[in-house]
Parts: sequence; structure tokens; C-alpha cells
Amino acid sequence: MQSLILFIKEKKIYILVLFGIVFLLVAIFVITSNLSPDKKPDLTTDRQETERKLNITDNLNPEEIDKIYPFSAGKVADGIQVGAVRVYLEDINQRFKYSYQNTVENRKDPEKWQAVFDGLTDEIILQNEAVRKGIVFYSDNKFTPARANFAREYFETKGTTYLSGEAISVWFYNIEPPAMGVEKAKEITRPFIEDLRNQIASGSLTMKQAGEKIKANKSLFEIDEAYEWNAHQEFLYLKKDHKYFHDDILNDYIWKMEEGQLSPVLIGRDFAPEFGWYEAYYIVIKINEKKIQEFDSVEELIEARKKEGLVLKIE
Repeated sequence: MQSLILFIKEKKIYILVLFGIVFLLVAIFVITSNLSPDKKPDLTTDRQETERKLNITDNLNPEEIDKIYPFSAGKVADGIQVGAVRVYLEDINQRFKYSYQNTVENRKDPEKWQAVFDGLTDEIILQNEAVRKGIVFYSDNKFTPARANFAREYFETKGTTYLSGEAISVWFYNIEPPAMGVEKAKEITRPFIEDLRNQIASGSLTMKQAGEKIKANKSLFEIDEAYEWNAHQEFLYLKKDHKYFHDDILNDYIWKMEEGQLSPVLIGRDFAPEFGWYEAYYIVIKINEKKIQEFDSVEELIEARKKEGLVLKIE
């Protein structure tokens, strides 16, 4: 009987020890699983969530979003004076909304605001230039897109160096030589355009009227099927960096002419990939206006004023 009782007691001890070992192994597994590299906490997600809680913007209304800037809006509350033009925060804000989606993320991006400042600077410079040169007069000095657009149009035309003029031309070799041959075509077209040029020089014909006479000469179709299209052309506010003619010799020539000057009969060239430049047409050019201004282009004007410090910036 005592032996049975002792056996049972020993069994209970074994069971308790076994249970303790199993519990210890389970505890070790749970702890090591939580410390596994695969189970590392997502710090990025936690950080984003923390930032979201600290800076809740999901439910901001448009008016609240409009108050978000990466600079002190108070510095521009009364506007910023750039030359003779004053820019207000509402102008800057409107341009930002025009350029980018009006989100919190975009509005916190300094680079996007700098791009807005750069674009506005160009327009402010042009409006300032128009005011400074007396092209326009306003009762206030406020910047507006309409005023800037008016100034840009002026400086893209009359406000920078330009040529305006007309040309008449008769082709004797347009892509393909005519059936009669190039030399025969020259013999027909040269006297014809020389006569027109003489009538223009004497004042009996205008350039446009001479062009109409070319169009009326149906026999030219045998030489150039596009003779009506090539008869008369007009160029207005031509800039030095714009090549009006296909032939650079002519582009250089017109800038050496004076206002009111009529050229002699010139030979213009065309280009063929197979054999390069070749003589193609007779042309007469008249310069109606030639104005040399302080700047040759809008881009040159803007860059010069920027170098002088005329820029929109918020410290």
C-alpha cells in the first residue's frame, strides 16, 4: 500500500515537472517570435500616424487650406513692392491655385512656391517696364494679369527691336524643275518681276498690288503650281532671333536694309536633302518699319531686369 502511494506521488512530480517544461518552452517561443526580424514594428507607419494626429489636415475646409504657406504670410499682408508694381498675397495665392492642385502637401512645398514666384516675376517685370517707359498709366500700382498680358503683347511686338515688311516672289524651280527647264523658266520670270519692281519703285504699284499681278498671270502655273501662294507675303514685328525666310542669306540681308528701302531683284535659295541648297526663285523685299529698341526680345528684357534685382521674393 505504501509502495502504491509513493508511486503516485512520484508520478505527480513528473507531471508537474513536464508541465513546467512545456510552459517554459511556450513562453520562450512567444518571446522569440516577437523579437524576430520579421515581426519588427513598422516605425514608418507609426511615425506617419503620429504626424497625422499632430497635424490633422484631412478635414480642413478650403479657407483653412488657403492659410497654409511655407513662409510667413504676415510679411506680405500689405503687399510686396517690386519696382513700380505692388503684388498682394491674393495674387500669389491665385497663381498657386492656377499652377497646382490646392492640397496641403503642395502648399507646404517651398519649391512649388518658388516656381510661382519665378513666373510672377516675369510678368511683374513686363508690367513694371510698361509703366516705367510711359507706355501705360494706371491710377494704382497693383499687379494684375490683364496689365501684365498687355505689357507682354507690347514687348513681343513694338516694345523690342523689330522689322515689318513685305515681299513678292516668282519661283522658277520649286522642288521639281519645270518641264520647260530651269533656264527657260528664268528667262520668263526674271523680266516679269523686274518690271513689277520698277513699278513699285516709281510708286505706280504697291507691293500688294504687285502680288495681285503675279497671281493674275496664269501662265506661271507651268513653272510653279504654287505661284499664287508665293506671290505676296507680309511679315510684322519680326525679331532678330526669328528666321522668316528659309534662306539665311535673305534673313541676314533684311536686317541690313533701312526703313522704307526696296531691295533689287534677289535670288532666293531652297534646300533639297539630295544635293543641298539651290537657286529657286526671284524675290523683291521692302522694309516698311525698322525699329531698334533697348532690347531685341522679351526674354532679353526680363533677364536684364532680373540681374538688376527686380525679382519677387519673400524672405
